[in-house]
Amino acid sequence: MNSPTPPSPPPFSPVPAPFRPRRIGLLIGGSALAILLICAISAIIVVPRITGDLSEEEARVTEAQAAANTADQELRRAAERLLTTPAIRYEGSFTGPDGDRIRMDVRVTNEGTVRGKLTTGGQTAEILDLSDRTFIQVGAAFWRKAGITDGREKDFAKQWVRVPGDLFGFDFGDVLAPALFATGMVPSIDENGYPQQEESPELGAIHSVDGVEAQAVVLGGVTYLISTAEPKQLLGVSTVPVTESGGGFQPIAYRVSDVELRATLEVLTDDERQLLFDEVKRQMGVLSQALDSIVQVSLTGKASLSPCTTSGCTANLKLRSRVTSASKYVTIGKQVTVEVDITMTLDGKLVKFCPVVLTMKPKDTKTARCRASYYIPPARNPKTHQIYAAYTAVARAVTTADAKKMAADFADEIERNGALGVKPPNKSHEYLPPGVSPPTLNTRQQQARTRVEQLAKQACADVQRWPGESAQHWGDRVHRRLAELVDAEPASANLFAEVGYLNESLARRWKNPVTGREGWEKGAKAPDVVLGVSELEPELFLDLKTGAKGLELKWYEDLKRQLPERYQSIPAITVRC
Repeated sequence: MNSPTPPSPPPFSPVPAPFRPRRIGLLIGGSALAILLICAISAIIVVPRITGDLSEEEARVTEAQAAANTADQELRRAAERLLTTPAIRYEGSFTGPDGDRIRMDVRVTNEGTVRGKLTTGGQTAEILDLSDRTFIQVGAAFWRKAGITDGREKDFAKQWVRVPGDLFGFDFGDVLAPALFATGMVPSIDENGYPQQEESPELGAIHSVDGVEAQAVVLGGVTYLISTAEPKQLLGVSTVPVTESGGGFQPIAYRVSDVELRATLEVLTDDERQLLFDEVKRQMGVLSQALDSIVQVSLTGKASLSPCTTSGCTANLKLRSRVTSASKYVTIGKQVTVEVDITMTLDGKLVKFCPVVLTMKPKDTKTARCRASYYIPPARNPKTHQIYAAYTAVARAVTTADAKKMAADFADEIERNGALGVKPPNKSHEYLPPGVSPPTLNTRQQQARTRVEQLAKQACADVQRWPGESAQHWGDRVHRRLAELVDAEPASANLFAEVGYLNESLARRWKNPVTGREGWEKGAKAPDVVLGVSELEPELFLDLKTGAKGLELKWYEDLKRQLPERYQSIPAITVRC
């Protein structure tokens, strides 16, 4: 077994206890007595801290520790409130993939449904983000600038168009959803992971955000502006440093993350939230006409006009669809509806217009045909006639089945949104699923439990709590230490530290392009330790709790839904220091 990694030193050295002279209860001779008395007297003279006063350096350290602890608490309290905020309005700007400045005014529900406006290059785009699908509505000039000049730009300008979620540099639903933004601030806020890096927030200056006094807290180069008044609320965020002069919320030009973002946050009232829900439902009603920019349809080979006679001609277009985006939301193999418009002319005059509907898979090939009938009478002097066929092809973004599923999902979200802030009975569990007795463990599982409990105790002992440090911050550091110890175990132990599950598969970590922090992707659930032959073949979940709380039933039920069906009855057990 590899030697465990020593614990990381605290960012501030703990203050040494003031010297207190001890009485000597046993004397072993005059000489020894003289030496001991001299040492004691010397100590009293040399160390003038017998009264408990701190040196200037120690006072500075203590003050810095207190400031870091205060910053951590401010950040956590704001994140806790944001975690259960039903909906937020963001106003501000950010940099796009090409470095251009994009203004935004968007309203975002707790789970990431987005409705709003983006303005860039003189063009204003309406945006609608529904979980795994993002749509925009914008003029043809925007599409031409984006490189779409094959005729589709005219169709795209008339209706909603599905685009990759990260078209503007980041996925709005993934980054700006209040619940997800809160975990970007404090990854352990929903008890589903912990910070991967050792970081200590710092207190900044006092600012004004729309007339409300706010305390700046800086973490990882991101400035969070938190109300000084209760209840603590996140009022603004900036990924560039905020100037301290004038007390305003003004960034200076210095990039510290993938996306430069500056925005103010405002909690929607109940009436405003209802208006948002109504607006989203209205727009969902017309999404059946939405087009898809992710799937492009083009000719493969040449179009043929055959057979062609003096009485008619048939245009044959062999079309191939292809995915034009690497977006994680594109499912290869899913069928799409493609609308093909074929126009046939004879000597420049329209003779036939054929709307053809094809059902295709990405990278599929199908033939669209259009038959034009006409009459060319015999002539004494033969004349050459020109028959021409042109086409446009666009993919529909939403099928009837998709529309029904989206409506049902949004209805469920509205119900969950209405329950935010309503706390269920706070009953925690030492093991789950709940029962009258603990789950029966086989020898292998019991050995794993015993070993992880030993490692948990070691982690708690290795990570000393700093003076004034919050229990939550200390718990994050203990969890990180436990992961190091579990990773150091031999492969034969079959123990895996913090495994994320999503949609019956392993979840991935992703870097939030705004906060620059790593976390689990949206919807993933991650127990602290997994016993199994592999991560996808779990036998037992072990979750460390450093406080009084235990396992929550909702967390366990959410975890089960992300597991392969055959593993949804795997027990979870609390591990303590």
